[in-house]
Amino acid sequence: MQKLISASMSDTSKMDDDGNSLQSSNLSYESNSQSCIFIGIDLSGPSNTSDTALCCYDGHQVSVISDLNDAQIVEFLQKIDAKTKVLLAIDAPLSYNEGGGYRDIDTALRQKLNQKGFSQLGVMPPTLTKMVYLTMRGMRLRELCVQFSNIQIFETHPGGSLALDGINYESIKRIKKDPLAVKQIWQQLTGRYIFLEMLKCDEIPKNDHEMMSIAAMLSVYRKHNHDQFFEQSSSILGQPSLIL
Repeated sequence: MQKLISASMSDTSKMDDDGNSLQSSNLSYESNSQSCIFIGIDLSGPSNTSDTALCCYDGHQVSVISDLNDAQIVEFLQKIDAKTKVLLAIDAPLSYNEGGGYRDIDTALRQKLNQKGFSQLGVMPPTLTKMVYLTMRGMRLRELCVQFSNIQIFETHPGGSLALDGINYESIKRIKKDPLAVKQIWQQLTGRYIFLEMLKCDEIPKNDHEMMSIAAMLSVYRKHNHDQFFEQSSSILGQPSLIL
């Protein structure tokens, strides 16, 4: 695990008494009485787990964790009180289409993004050669989460989520190659979601993976508030709904 950045927030959305964000170098989570916890994961393939990032928001604290393997993700989830509802969005295919090619949810998402003018945001079939290992890891993580009866899983597409949220399209397209794009997106997001400002100082997301985990988390936050931009169920057995 590379890092954990976190900050606590009081009911009035302020920092701690000294005005500082709270930080921890350990993979840890303290559950509280919040009725729902929102988690987004930007998943990488199994050979480059350093590119996996997780964002968690429980109403009092936001955490962004980088460099996670499957065991560390499960360890994080195990620390959450089993009585607490968790909405988890994963940026990775969680199923595949028998016979290959695009799934029904992929087709629906492509149509939605094309209609809005966001055709350059890639929606790739899970069986595409460069997607196969990511799909395998996504499906394995979905299976590992079956043990948690309090967790509801969704698939998401953070790039599409950011675009439909009104974030600058050019910045989204440059996010993987331009650190300035990450900063620009962060500035726009904190203007929309006040609770994110606890990480606004020197703890802002450092790369596209951390940013995409935040975007994934926001998709389930909106879902909880019945304010999602897009939701599509699938006819594929075991496939969770795709939400933005």
